[in-house]
Amino acid sequence: MYSGIDMQKTIFTVLLLATVSTAHAGLNDNYFRLAFGVNKPDRVSNANLPLLTTVGNTSTSRTKNYQYRTGHNVSLALGIREDDWRLEAEALYMTAKSNDFRDDSTLIPGSPATGKTTVNALMLNLIHDFKPWVHNLTPYAGMGFGHSKHKNRINLKTGEAGMIKDSAFAGQILAGFSYDISSFISPYVNVNGKLTLDFTYRYFLSAKISALDKKFQNHLLDVGVGYSF
Repeated sequence: MYSGIDMQKTIFTVLLLATVSTAHAGLNDNYFRLAFGVNKPDRVSNANLPLLTTVGNTSTSRTKNYQYRTGHNVSLALGIREDDWRLEAEALYMTAKSNDFRDDSTLIPGSPATGKTTVNALMLNLIHDFKPWVHNLTPYAGMGFGHSKHKNRINLKTGEAGMIKDSAFAGQILAGFSYDISSFISPYVNVNGKLTLDFTYRYFLSAKISALDKKFQNHLLDVGVGYSF
């Protein structure tokens, strides 16, 4: 019998294969996009993290609260375009370091403790392109869903203290604008398709990570290069 996670993977895989197959068939305008950016996950409260051993003592304390520093992300998308709508499959990688580990309001003894969260997600996005505001500048907005894998690592001065690996259903909303740079590039490079610079904000949210008993929430800003062919 399928679990909830298995069913999510199956549905997403079917939709992903349909998207790639349609693009390969050449029935619509196809495109790909490569993007890089920064992200800032929300502070985590009342999480269920592993016990951290107090340096120089045998006592332990359960970490409940921690915050993130600004991290980075990279994504690669393959999609199809029909009029003002786009359907794309996207591979998304996010990472950010964590610190300020606290048990309630008390800083964990043995600090500075540091950590790192890494998320790999496969998303299916539906995006709508609006009418251009000005020449070559097209705003867009969309949403997506998929499956994400999470890895949380926690370290003390004395070495690694904990590791959590889990997966969860994920969703995102996004908005931004594309700037068509084909006309600027064509005098120097032979461009057969449409080349754009894409500036995107997105809010990423996972379902509850069972090992942490918390959801993962992240804000991302990225700049990408898109090519339609």
